[in-house]
Amino acid sequence: MLDVNKKILMTGATSFVGTHLLHSLIKEGYSIIALKRPITEPTIINT
Repeated sequence: MLDVNKKILMTGATSFVGTHLLHSLIKEGYSIIALKRPITEPTIINT
């Protein structure tokens, strides 16, 4: 049988669904690299 590396590049890992998917993939033995946006200050948009 082939020895396949199970690596995933994931975006959205900090969202509600993403965190659950992330935990499930880790339990299945996947190696995860998660991208996230830098933290920025909230701003008010004047319209």
